[in-house]
Amino acid sequence: MCHKFSFTLDQGQNAEVTRLAAWQAREKIFKLFNQRGPDGTPKHKWPEYVEGILSPEQIQEVETQDAFFRWESRREKLVNQIVDLDPDVVSLVELDDHAFFGQSLEGEWDPDFDSVFRKRPRANSADGCGIFWRRSKFELVASEGFDMIDGNDDKGREKRDRSCLMVLLKWKTAGNNVAPLVVVSTHLAKDRDDAAVMQSSPWNEQVLQMLEDLTSLVDFKILRKRPIRRGNVPSAR
Repeated sequence: MCHKFSFTLDQGQNAEVTRLAAWQAREKIFKLFNQRGPDGTPKHKWPEYVEGILSPEQIQEVETQDAFFRWESRREKLVNQIVDLDPDVVSLVELDDHAFFGQSLEGEWDPDFDSVFRKRPRANSADGCGIFWRRSKFELVASEGFDMIDGNDDKGREKRDRSCLMVLLKWKTAGNNVAPLVVVSTHLAKDRDDAAVMQSSPWNEQVLQMLEDLTSLVDFKILRKRPIRRGNVPSAR
């Protein structure tokens, strides 16, 4: 259940104090919302994680607005947005409904589309990365995926929670001298903007992992055997 929390100002109430109270309430809600059990499942269901923080009236308002945030409605809007853009290549991350998007884009909208998907390694999560492309413009040469190292647990074992997906696409409308198109779909771990922290952060390590895997995907020895024309590359949306 996805909810949008809103807090209204009473007339004459100090706006700064109200904003602070709203922020504190938000922090308490998300702290409870993000608590997980040993198996990774949420400890608190709706409305348990907002009870005692939101008023009964606010909880009722959230439930009234919930229809706008249901996944069944939002996924249709996402598909409509993609169709309106009329792309040749699409990358979707945090994609936990590949079957629906595959059917909508490849089956109902344009049978010319094809796709690959890689699920993230988290056992209790269905999401991952998906790449879609037009078969009339591209031929799939190779695809590669791997799970990123997000750090170590308290026993020193590697933790892998995020994935990366890559495809190598050959242009069908161009000659062999035109470089192929490489598409990378991933969702890196969020980290602070502190440059010193970034030097040793999981984000920095994940970028290095991605570049190493990208190098192995694109066989540069083969590409160097023929000249690559940099100009007049076909266009793609």
